[in-house]
Amino acid sequence: MSKIILKVKEKEYSGWESAHVGKSLLQISGSFDFTATGIFGHVPEKWDIKLGDSCTVEIDDQVLITGYIEDMPISYDKETHTIQVAGRDKTGNLVDCSYIETPNVWEKESVFNIISTLCDPFEINVVVNITVTDEVTAEIPKFKADEGETVYEMISRLCRHKAILPVSYGDGYLTLTRAGQAMIPMTTCNWVSISNQACLTGLTESDLVSIL
Repeated sequence: MSKIILKVKEKEYSGWESAHVGKSLLQISGSFDFTATGIFGHVPEKWDIKLGDSCTVEIDDQVLITGYIEDMPISYDKETHTIQVAGRDKTGNLVDCSYIETPNVWEKESVFNIISTLCDPFEINVVVNITVTDEVTAEIPKFKADEGETVYEMISRLCRHKAILPVSYGDGYLTLTRAGQAMIPMTTCNWVSISNQACLTGLTESDLVSIL
């Protein structure tokens, strides 16, 4: 039986009615979307979760997501209330944000130094796979940020010319590797879906685990 755990402020949350964790080499940032339902008349557990909180998502003690809570819609009907918790890897900020710091023009800098500078405002460290050490340390004559370009678009443009693949393994880092070397565990490929009729009282997930 696989158990999905959301960790926020050192507290563990499980017993999801439905859980979706998305990981793909085609996406720089993994995402998750969990739903739990409580029944009126029961004493509900107090959830100390707020938008923007740091979090991790684990399946069977394997960390799949290291990021932030981004959405928490709550709905009610006559008998139940439903809480949805969703978020993404830290690297999701690279997709959403443009680089507004200085410098925005680099001359005779390495790919590694430029990407590290781009990631610094988001407190994301850059890890280099040994297969691309020469490529990331080589100097680039000149690189300039285009107006309106996101940080991830800048990183992709830098990497494309060097055959470097920027990926996230859900550990909170940005890893630079080579296509064919990137390895994502089987349980994190595409979408992992787990669902049953669990509620906020702490029932565990069902045995139904489908990798679509």
